[in-house]
Amino acid sequence: MKRKLIYISVSYILGLLMASVSVSPVKYALPLILSAFLVFFSLCKALDKNLKEIILMILPFFIAFGVYRFYNFYVYETLLKCEQGYFSGEIIDITDYANDNSRYILDGTINNIIDAEIICYDTSYNCKIGDTMSFDCDFNPLESDYLFDSQSYYKPENIYLSADNITNPEISSNHNALIRNILYDYREKMILKFRLNMDKDTIAFLSAMVFGDKSDMTDSAKTMLYRSGTGHIMAISGIHVAICAGFVMLILKKLRLNKIISFGILCTLLSVMIIITESPMSVVRASIMLAIFYGSEFFRRENDTFNSLATAVLIICISNPFVIHNQGFLLSVSGTYGIGVLAPYMTKNTDSRIARDFLSMFYVSVCVIPLSIMYFDDVSIISPLTNIILIPPCSISLLIGLVFVMSGGLLNLLFIADYLIKFIMFLTELISKNSWIYISGDSKTVFFVVISLFITGISVYFIFRNRKLINIIIACGIVFMCGYKYAEYAENKDTLTLTLLGKNQNVSAVINCNGNTDIIDLSGHYQSPEYVKKYLSQNHICSVNNLLLTKNREALSASYQSALEFTDVKNIYKCSGDEIRIKYNDYTFSYNNGILTLISDGYSVCVSPYIYSGTADVFIFYGKAKNNSSLPEKFIAYNKSCNNFCISFPENSLRIRRL
Repeated sequence: MKRKLIYISVSYILGLLMASVSVSPVKYALPLILSAFLVFFSLCKALDKNLKEIILMILPFFIAFGVYRFYNFYVYETLLKCEQGYFSGEIIDITDYANDNSRYILDGTINNIIDAEIICYDTSYNCKIGDTMSFDCDFNPLESDYLFDSQSYYKPENIYLSADNITNPEISSNHNALIRNILYDYREKMILKFRLNMDKDTIAFLSAMVFGDKSDMTDSAKTMLYRSGTGHIMAISGIHVAICAGFVMLILKKLRLNKIISFGILCTLLSVMIIITESPMSVVRASIMLAIFYGSEFFRRENDTFNSLATAVLIICISNPFVIHNQGFLLSVSGTYGIGVLAPYMTKNTDSRIARDFLSMFYVSVCVIPLSIMYFDDVSIISPLTNIILIPPCSISLLIGLVFVMSGGLLNLLFIADYLIKFIMFLTELISKNSWIYISGDSKTVFFVVISLFITGISVYFIFRNRKLINIIIACGIVFMCGYKYAEYAENKDTLTLTLLGKNQNVSAVINCNGNTDIIDLSGHYQSPEYVKKYLSQNHICSVNNLLLTKNREALSASYQSALEFTDVKNIYKCSGDEIRIKYNDYTFSYNNGILTLISDGYSVCVSPYIYSGTADVFIFYGKAKNNSSLPEKFIAYNKSCNNFCISFPENSLRIRRL
């Protein structure tokens, strides 16, 4: 059996995936396992494997499934049962916010018994990584919100709890000798030198590429990159590690150093990169692959991209079963598979260099599209073309930045990177203004159909080795994806919809029908523009007729204009006490003293701050409930347990959907 690690790794990943989707009720687990077993067995038979080889391929599946379920039950669910107590741990990450507040990630123990990593938000104590914090607190599971799925984001990092109501905090300093802090200080020093040589916007761009630090990048810059299909260049990925490692190995080769010494220097460099970029899974994966690539000659083994990828994935998955939820890891693996396995195979007989480059980018895009639909609001449909144009200047800028950092600022060619990044930003801004170049994500149907076709394509690759058939499957996936999304846009466009967005008792309303969209900010919360921006992006809404601001009007006006930079907002009303009524052919809505009323074909919905007055078919109450208040029979309380939902009115009926 050749390339055993590939089959073992694929089997192990399938086991983790199956376990992750079957954590819910047990009744779903058995059918899923049986289905996976039948598919896997059929694939093995098609590949002409004997019973011994089939057992070798199936065994990792059940091991992975068992490991995930065991870890989920005995570690994850055990920690979720913690409610109150004492925590003491080492600070492993710090993020500073405005108003002298900080977020700390701590690695320590609960009640000196249970090992855990937790998140806490507290006053800035001028701490550094390596210091120890101790306090009494309440422990709460991480909550997911419409804006950010914190539970899924932090679970692969083995962080499941947040500390609230912190009392009696104690800080002890123990950070001076940590290599990590020395590297972080060096990173900040290099970013400061970036500032002395480049413009503000280009500094943020280069810092994101070199260090993975996107904190200084504006939301509009990120949106432009994602819509143009080049958002991946902001993330520290395999290309960054490969460029850096290749540059170092070239220098070491010129110096004619011993191969073992060179390999040791490379491994040290890769370890430093993992630390300085805060250990993203894409960098860990790329570092393992590069170590295998450069170390293969010591063991007289021929290097193989697929085998190296499988080995790296298996090592990472064994060390952390929850990594299967990490979007950076999944995107990195799928992209590497596309550029290192699928693209070379599919373009093997292509003679033209330009055609081969374009097709390679196309197949890489095909591999990452299913996950992009799942994780991002906007998915570019012209990414193969834009990547061919923009990857070269991005790679040159990245190399200049890496050389600058590795030389301590002595080799300074940042002025070239400055001009290149300005060109990149100009081009992405020009491209991203066209709404037809991207489709909006957030569709489970599209994701499952596309991922099914993706898996089918991989199966065809293994069984038939037929390029034409693979291309037909890919074409079907693209046609379905685009056709389904544009049909969905058309259907949503013709249906009257009232959407309520926000967190807890803060709420904004979006009304849209027949291409008309209106936004009514009811509570004036500072985060409302971000909720509205996400909703408009997910639903491919590029134009807004009216924006009504009812509270904190001046501050929110600037916030909305910034958040909706890529949306055409025609009118902004700063409402006072007077009633505002807007009438369309199919419906009418009005706002008066905190009460929003929507009427369509005799059907009415009233959104009110717990003031029961007037008549309506359905009432939606937001804000704080009044004591002894008389409420109607049909009402929805907009609160922590019920927010971010959409009410549609198809054919004089009412349908509610949680977002």
